[in-house]
Amino acid sequence: MGLFASSAGENQALSRKVRLAALQKEARKLTKAKADLERQLNAISAAVKAFGSTLAAGSTNGRKKKKRYVSAATKARIAKAQRARWAKVRTAKKAA
Repeated sequence: MGLFASSAGENQALSRKVRLAALQKEARKLTKAKADLERQLNAISAAVKAFGSTLAAGSTNGRKKKKRYVSAATKARIAKAQRARWAKVRTAKKAA
């Protein structure tokens, strides 16, 4: 056997070691990418928290504002008051 000669078993073991090393390298890359993404997510979350009310226009703490309803009695009272105001304006115009 020469200097470069090796058995099939040694080639398979070497091949497994190379594949394992490649997989470990990819795992490290993915772990680093995950850490980078988590840092970005934390930065974005902090920005949203800081500007929450500005970014979520028309909402409170990122939630939509609850629609407020006016009862029929209240609507009638508002309409009556508005008619009285307009009557006052019209009578002032006629008097002038």
